[in-house]
Amino acid sequence: MNTFSDFGLNKSQLARLAGLSATTIRNYIEELEVYPTGGSKKIPKYSLVDCRKILKKAIASKFPIEKKVHTFFNFKGGVGKTTFAYQVSSTLALFGYNVLVIDTDPQYNLSTAFGVYFEGETGNPISDDKMSNIKTLYDVITYKYPVESAVIPVFDGLSLIPSNLNLTRLDQELFTTTRREEQFNEIIKPLRSKYDFIIMDVNPSISNTNLNAINASDVINVVAELQVFSLSSTNMLLTELDDFFTEKMRKSVPTLNIVPNKYNPKDVSSLKATSALKETYGNYIRDGFHVRQSSDFNRSSAEMIPLVFASNKNSNALHDTLELVDEILFLSSSNKERSILKDEVA
Repeated sequence: MNTFSDFGLNKSQLARLAGLSATTIRNYIEELEVYPTGGSKKIPKYSLVDCRKILKKAIASKFPIEKKVHTFFNFKGGVGKTTFAYQVSSTLALFGYNVLVIDTDPQYNLSTAFGVYFEGETGNPISDDKMSNIKTLYDVITYKYPVESAVIPVFDGLSLIPSNLNLTRLDQELFTTTRREEQFNEIIKPLRSKYDFIIMDVNPSISNTNLNAINASDVINVVAELQVFSLSSTNMLLTELDDFFTEKMRKSVPTLNIVPNKYNPKDVSSLKATSALKETYGNYIRDGFHVRQSSDFNRSSAEMIPLVFASNKNSNALHDTLELVDEILFLSSSNKERSILKDEVA
């Protein structure tokens, strides 16, 4: 598993991520009395721990979080749920928040991206013995293990409850449980005081596991692929959500945030889907926002290095991730200021 101990950022990278001037970042560095641990004399870098201190002062301390539990959801596969859970959680942790990620997908792609099933030094897959010792939500719900026993630290500020193939059995376990849609709620309730954000990645289905996830959520981030069928599938999904919450759970639908993904300005169908989606559901979409197609997302997951650590100023993927994070902070925080990032990272 990646130790992330060698990761660091310089002042200009920190300034770009926070949407602040290099002078402001330098003032924070002097105030916090942190010192470079790498880089060169001309362009020094600060450790991950110190970067979190700097960005916490710049961002997390100014945006206290009220809506903590986020799920990235769609019942269609391949739309980008796991990608955004990975990038958003990593970015929020670097920004100084304490973040817990919960992988509820039996395919465990998110856990793999975080390097859970690989040895940190060699990059080889972990042994079967080590894998059998890794607990998931299945163990917590079925065998009543304390939820803390399933939490794995990824890096300072970011922890993970991983997934594996055991989760294929979770849906049946929930089906035979009383108050089956409330199980995640009960597990997450004591974690709310420990973490600023709890982010869940789910598989593409309407299942007992996913109903638990959305029922425990404060914000449901609906990832919509910008194709001609996106409007009808999004309409179907939102109808399902409304029926579940208002008719079955007898409560209002949580905050919805539609994330238009895989935008391609050269593709006519992408442009039409974007226009139709925003015309119909514009009140759930940040004005003017969409995530552009970019190979950087796939590269980041394959290399098991979140984009925020690469901090390439020319990356559309990084820019759009930061704008998505900005919107999530707006929806989640009691501070309703805008554009801490958007205008500065363009």
